[in-house]
Amino acid sequence: MRTLCMISAMSLLLAVGCDDGRGDGTDAGGGIVLMDAGPGMTGTDAGPGMTGTDAGPGGGCPPAEAPAPTMSMVCAASTLTCLMGATDAASQQACIDADPMPDACNGCINQELIASCSSASGGGCDNEWGEVECCLQAECPSGDAACINSAIGTMAAPGPCAGAFNSFASCANSAAMAGACGISNFCFQM
Repeated sequence: MRTLCMISAMSLLLAVGCDDGRGDGTDAGGGIVLMDAGPGMTGTDAGPGMTGTDAGPGGGCPPAEAPAPTMSMVCAASTLTCLMGATDAASQQACIDADPMPDACNGCINQELIASCSSASGGGCDNEWGEVECCLQAECPSGDAACINSAIGTMAAPGPCAGAFNSFASCANSAAMAGACGISNFCFQM
């Protein structure tokens, strides 16, 4: 069973990384390589001594899939029941806020939704998520949650990664509405 949830920039707290996707171990070292984002985009090349090639079609970052959540059953079963009856993003958020562990529940649901929608075999928003990961890695290489929230920003004060995140959210929300991705019962106590 899948439930639709809208993705909100305010609830994103993820550690991100971006690699060159070669898989042959010939990167700039350390396992995380920021690719040249192309004209007009933020980003860096592969590093000193590396030639730094374009990251992919159109000068963007390579596609990426977010990891699935690692902690299961952090939301109450009643939260799932509430979400099943929610008709918009505000009522969905109210259901999560009423959970006994709202922060853990919100994190699990968002991580599952992002993983599901960024999957090439699921929601198909892996190109958009790759752009988010590379932007956040460029802005917040330490993966600090406060930095990530600042890089995404808010509607009133968008951060430097807001455009990439909004593109992903638009793709993910469309895919979720079409039933291509969403949340399962993974995060819920059954």
